[in-house]
Amino acid sequence: MEDNNTALGFSPERSTHSFSKLGGSSQTKRSETALYKRILAFLGKLIFVSAFIILLFETFIPFLIGHFSEKLVFDFYSGMLYGTGGEPVSLLLSIICAFLCFGLFIFAGILIKKIPVRVTFPLGISSKRMFLTGIAAAASIAAINVCYRKLFGVPEIFFDTSPEVFFTPVTIIRVVIYALVIPILCELAFRGVLLQLLRQFGDVSAVITSAFLSTVVVCALVNADITGIHGEMFPQYMIMMFPMWFLAAICAGYFTFTSGSVITPIAMSVFISCGNIAYILLSELQNDAGVYITSLVCFAAGFFAVLYVMREHSDEVELRFNHKVRVGTKIFTVISPGFLVPVVLLVMSCFLPN
Repeated sequence: MEDNNTALGFSPERSTHSFSKLGGSSQTKRSETALYKRILAFLGKLIFVSAFIILLFETFIPFLIGHFSEKLVFDFYSGMLYGTGGEPVSLLLSIICAFLCFGLFIFAGILIKKIPVRVTFPLGISSKRMFLTGIAAAASIAAINVCYRKLFGVPEIFFDTSPEVFFTPVTIIRVVIYALVIPILCELAFRGVLLQLLRQFGDVSAVITSAFLSTVVVCALVNADITGIHGEMFPQYMIMMFPMWFLAAICAGYFTFTSGSVITPIAMSVFISCGNIAYILLSELQNDAGVYITSLVCFAAGFFAVLYVMREHSDEVELRFNHKVRVGTKIFTVISPGFLVPVVLLVMSCFLPN
């Protein structure tokens, strides 16, 4: 009998992977369908807990802190280098919320489902060519993002770029969280645990499902004070940026499989996030022509690099479609209350007033 641990790796040629805690080693259609439903029900519970955590940190805890006055804030967060003002406290709460939400998926996979760490987070890059192509794709996405923001007037309200504010501890921490911590945690949770759980039912559906859920979670967390977005402009910002974030998540999932390593989506996400920050800083120069020219060069370089690899190395770019679970079963399971209701709650948390 084949060892389960061996069958869990990022191997496109394998038709299925089995998790002993989720459904045993049976390869029949019935067991595959039952296993898929159990995994989606499990994910529904995780999403529900994530929505509850976000609602807690966006509503009840701030109310509690305000109710007990600044003294409670000072006692609870004593020792923090940036003091006890409202903005630092709100940022700290957002950071804790992000760690809890992403950590929930990570530890659920490792501790509850006992997926080996080396399998969930493969570090060895099996295809350096696809790793570099992923970085090139990230450059194109970052360039598209810049032009998209300019053309559609997406609000540029991430950070105050004035020197007296940008180089304060609170803003620096916010930039580090946005550019490094959030991308790393997000990719470990969704391109690590979630992608591996769903891959046994087809690479394509795994990439799409993980991309959608990660985009919704990121939207809900960005509604906090990590990026400094406030007030009535946020729903407009989130709706306009959702397609870009979803596109980036699709690409991240794709290059996770084709490169064989979770390092690839992490590098891509960090690259795109840093590109967003660079755009915000450069936009202060009021040089639209320079921004468009730079974006065009980055897009062209990335696009032609990806196109070349797709044409010359097609054997490395294929993904599997559906396995034994039919598309109709997948759709029915996704719209079941156990999965759909938590997702709706998570989406609703994106529109909470902050």
